[in-house]
Amino acid sequence: MKSLICRGRLIQYFVAFYANFGILSYSLAVGWISNNVSILTSEETPLISGPLSIRQISLLGSIIYLTAIPGSLLFGWLADRIGRKWSLYIGMLIYFVSFLLIPLSSSYTTLVIARALTGIACGCTFVVSPVFVSEIAEKEYAIVTLTLIQFLDRKIVFFFLPMYRIRGYLGFIFNIIITTGISISWIICKNVTFNAAPFVFMALISTIFVVFLFVHESPQFLLLRGKEEEARDSLKFFRGVKKHQELPVQVQEEFEELKNSPTLRIQEEKISLEDLKIPAIRKAMMICCVVYAGKYTSGIQVIVVYLGSLFVQMNTRMDSITAALISVCFALPGSFLAFTVVESWGRKAVLVCSSILTAVSFVPVILILRFNHLWKLPDYLSILSVGLILLISSFGLIALPMQISAEILPPKLRSKVCAFMMIMVWIGMFIMANYFLPWSESLGMDVLICFFFLWCLFEGVFVWKLMPETKGKTYDEIAQAF
Repeated sequence: MKSLICRGRLIQYFVAFYANFGILSYSLAVGWISNNVSILTSEETPLISGPLSIRQISLLGSIIYLTAIPGSLLFGWLADRIGRKWSLYIGMLIYFVSFLLIPLSSSYTTLVIARALTGIACGCTFVVSPVFVSEIAEKEYAIVTLTLIQFLDRKIVFFFLPMYRIRGYLGFIFNIIITTGISISWIICKNVTFNAAPFVFMALISTIFVVFLFVHESPQFLLLRGKEEEARDSLKFFRGVKKHQELPVQVQEEFEELKNSPTLRIQEEKISLEDLKIPAIRKAMMICCVVYAGKYTSGIQVIVVYLGSLFVQMNTRMDSITAALISVCFALPGSFLAFTVVESWGRKAVLVCSSILTAVSFVPVILILRFNHLWKLPDYLSILSVGLILLISSFGLIALPMQISAEILPPKLRSKVCAFMMIMVWIGMFIMANYFLPWSESLGMDVLICFFFLWCLFEGVFVWKLMPETKGKTYDEIAQAF
């Protein structure tokens, strides 16, 4: 039995790894634009239309967040029609086409189309991948939650799905894969030509098309479709049971629970204004607004998108892409640290520490940007200061909003509110990525970093004063703490 459990978990981790290839593709796309800002704006641009303006570059960097909104809605609907597996397959095909368009393009318009397709596929990544992983993972490790978007009778219905330890690491593995993918993208773009890099990206992600042919659909989706025998075979696959074998007692009990699970029955609870008059709910929603806003208003995401440009402004003598590659590696231990400390320290303590320390880490970057014309600092100070920002923010400020909101909101509201918040994050990211470079030109990058500093400081104090600790507490206990 022990070897069976081990085999099943290896299969789950293996499939979860490939299910998250969309995140890798997204991070490759983010790294690509960061690498190629200088070449696309120079006279050496490969585009026949000539060098791009800052406004045009900003649109290339931001449009993926705008088209991610319809992409999220489209794949939320599609995942409930054709299944999670094939929705992921289509999403990866869209990533593949978007990369293919880059070397084939000779105009700015084609590049915009390629980036817009990346955004649509990104919507698939952030909606379907977590749902698929949550539905194949073992039930005994309940920790956190996630939102699934579905359509029913032309109305959007948001379902709240339980997630588990294999699933619980998902928020942190997102950051790990994104950081790794951006690093890989910078290494590739630094060592191959503009037109060759997308082909390397396609080669990296192409293995999923073969692997997923042998992966089963999630058992929950098959039960939703009334395909009980296929669902049983699917559960066998993900629990390491061979097809000709009978289900062990433990797996059979899990299958019976799945059949009777309320998450398989479509429900839509009406929300009234009376719900919003309850002080605990109002306070919880206010906290959700702040912690989700921190995903883009803290500036971390947009700094990663334009990291090469930041080092150019900091006057590093080292190649800006090399400096960016070194500094982003700091985020990897931060993501691993998050997985370790959140359950031991508690959500509130981790988020407060991450927010306040990120604000403090912004100070040397602001000083370098402001006064680099007066003195020449060693490059390692610039790299270290930016690396510290990425390290500290990655273990709380960026990773925790989804987990916190799922714990402080009542079941009736949480999935709808979380889904709405994610749409607001896409809009906020579009605005930040689209206007960061133009605002940097007009106001100065140090002024924008000052704003990020103030937001992180505000978020840390806000959470410290208003948010209760949620570790190990039920929703009722958390509501009483408000």
